[in-house]
Amino acid sequence: MSNRVRVLIALAAAVTIATAGAALQGSGSATPTAESRVTWEQRMERVEAALASHDLRTVHDAVREAVRDAHATSLRTHAWAPLLQAGDAQQRVEQASGSAALGKERARVTYLAALFHAREARSVDGVLQAATALANLGDAEMVQHALVVARELVGRDPSARERVDRAATELRVRVAVR
Repeated sequence: MSNRVRVLIALAAAVTIATAGAALQGSGSATPTAESRVTWEQRMERVEAALASHDLRTVHDAVREAVRDAHATSLRTHAWAPLLQAGDAQQRVEQASGSAALGKERARVTYLAALFHAREARSVDGVLQAATALANLGDAEMVQHALVVARELVGRDPSARERVDRAATELRVRVAVR
């Protein structure tokens, strides 16, 4: 594993922990507020509504809260899917704001956190979905790393290995086309 891959995975893990820690800490109040009981799914709905209404001020706050809550949910439940959805939302929001490059970088960190959680959950589906998200960004090195992780997770199961090999072919083509 290259130093870049190690650094990116460490960064994704650190961002997940820091972001989720802030979300779990909340306002510091012992009594949960209505706002603190809002789920990451509800926050994602706010992002979509703000995007649909072209309300860029609201959408930036909404996506920041959605990402924070997705990280917290992932830490609590070991789920990787919230992070993939949050990364997708980060890209859409920044693209709508005219900052597509910033959206890609923010999404990359969130996708790496999703990859980290999928690996920890031993979810081949999660690893392959994170690899697909990274391929859509054109990150060939991280796609390759994700495929190594997927192969480690499937072990010697021939049908699962074949599935990973098919995904590898598709992802390499996707990255090459970018």
